[in-house]
Formats: sequence, structure tokens, C-alpha cells
Amino acid sequence: MVWYKRFYVLLLCIACSLIVCSQRTITICEKYTYHVPESITQEAAKRIALERAITNGLANEFGTVVTANTSTIMHTSNGNTDMHNYSIGRTEVKGEWLGHIKEPIYSIDYQDDMLIVSVDVCGKAREISSYNVDLSIKTLCNGTDDRYERDIIYEGDRFYVSFISSHHGYLLMYLIDEDANAMRLLPYYLDTIGSYYVEANKQHVFFSMEHAEDKDLVDELQMTCSKDNEINLLYIIYSPNKFSKPLENINSNQIISQQALDKWLLTARMRDSSMQLIRKNIIIKKTQ
Repeated sequence: MVWYKRFYVLLLCIACSLIVCSQRTITICEKYTYHVPESITQEAAKRIALERAITNGLANEFGTVVTANTSTIMHTSNGNTDMHNYSIGRTEVKGEWLGHIKEPIYSIDYQDDMLIVSVDVCGKAREISSYNVDLSIKTLCNGTDDRYERDIIYEGDRFYVSFISSHHGYLLMYLIDEDANAMRLLPYYLDTIGSYYVEANKQHVFFSMEHAEDKDLVDELQMTCSKDNEINLLYIIYSPNKFSKPLENINSNQIISQQALDKWLLTARMRDSSMQLIRKNIIIKKTQ
């Protein structure tokens, strides 16, 4: 959860069209069973099982890419040279999940005193477009430079998001709690725009008065939680094309259900092949 505190202080088009035509959009259904370690809560286990089911479904349909990068570092001191080799590798799926076409179905069981969580999920997916814009997104706590990056936050901490894009575009951000309520964080509460414009190759630090271009609009955020190890999900929605936020509950400021948000996202991403959704898990802990 988050608590608000207000402080008053033509070639490209052709290329994109070709990419849209070449992308495959299909329906994927997948099941995954997760044997949960003791340190993981049931809610966290459900999210992990869902993420792994989606990843497996995408990998089975579109395949994976394995990349590796090996480098050598040389250091000379007092005439002696040391050489250190290191390698960085990762595996990525070649597809992206656009959204669920029905709500995931979970099954909870215990075997030999171990929690077992199974999930069945169906959704729309497509091959990853090579046109995707490069993004750098970092969640920051109690400070606004990269030293303060973390995804585990304590109740009462100040919360910021650093965002850099290789291309200008538009943003939405939502924070989803464990009750599946999605609160819009960006555009800001008093802002009437449909999505937030971001310049290319510029670091934007959101929810910071110091970095705000319009200090009368910015919301500063302080994290709260109703229980220890509460897991929130941050949605960052980006597109180089202008778009507008979904219709929200007029009786609850900036609130929409996760189900309604996911439904809107599915339609929006089917229409806009360049729209990206980045999900980040935020763990909020009690101080005592």
C-alpha cells in the first residue's frame, strides 16, 4: 500500500507497420505446480507460480534465447599483473504476455507438511517485437540516486521510481496490493493528462519534489502495510505512442481493480504492438 502526502512547496512509421504485420498473436494455456519453501508466504507463492506458468508457456511456444558475455579484467601493481575472467549469462523467452483472457485458477494443497500451489492460466501472447524501446527502471527508497535501489522496503520509507528511456514516450504506473486493488501513481493525482510524457535519454525521478518539473502536481509517497512482508506489484506501462489511462472508479480516487486493469491492458497492447508492461514485485516489511 502507499500513503500520499501532498507538499505545497515517415521511415519509422513504415518500419513499425512491418513489425506489427509480422508478429504472431496466439492464445496460451499453461499449468504450473510450485513446491513452496517454508520462507515463502501463500500469497507470494501464488505470484511465483503464476509468473513461472506464464514463462513456461511463452518458452514452449516461442522458444528462448541464451546469451553470454565473457570479459577479462587486467590489473597491474608493482610490476605484477593479475587477470580475472568473468562471464554473465541469461536466458530470455522470445514472447511476451499481453494479458489474461480469464482469471487464473489456483489450487492449494499440502504434502508432507509442504505447501503446494498449482495454477492454471490462459492468456494472449505474441512474439517480442525487435522494435521494443530500451528502458531502465529502478525502484528507490529514502534517496533518489542509484545507491538507494531496492525492492524490499520498510513501512514508513519514502518511495521513488527512476526511469530512463532510449525513446520519448508515455507512461502509466499502478501499484497493486494483495487485495488486487490497483492505485494509479502516475500521472499524479491532480494531473488531468491521460498518460505522462517522458523525454528520451533523460533520467526522470518520480514522486520526488526535488526532481519535479511542476511542484504543484507531484505526489510524494510513503509506504505502509497492513502486515509484515506484504507484497505489492508495480505496473509500469510504456509506449512511444500516445495513449490514455483506463476508466477508474469515480468513487475511489485513482483506484481500479487489477482484473479491470489487466482487461484494459490486453486490449491496449493488442492495438499497440510497441506498448510494454514491466512488472516489479515490492515487498513491504514492518519495522518491528
